[in-house]
Amino acid sequence: MTKLLDYWGQRPAWLKFDAVTNNWLIIFSGTTIRIGINFLAGIIITRTLGPTDFGIYSVLLAATSLIGVAVDFGLTEAAIKTIAVAWQDNR
Repeated sequence: MTKLLDYWGQRPAWLKFDAVTNNWLIIFSGTTIRIGINFLAGIIITRTLGPTDFGIYSVLLAATSLIGVAVDFGLTEAAIKTIAVAWQDNR
């Protein structure tokens, strides 16, 4: 058990990155996985629905995406900036 804790408690030398690189790798891998899942889901949905139903699905998906952009309206970026500034001030 101690060996397992030692392994998980410290990173191997080849995995030691600075904070920016580590965070970039996490975001990049998450985005890559999300794109892959969306691609596979698109194939499954396309094959499952017929042409008419897929057209309706596409219109609803586009409308939902546009509404999501309008609702967000830059709030995500503003929240990230505010949190980063507050975090920097607390250091």
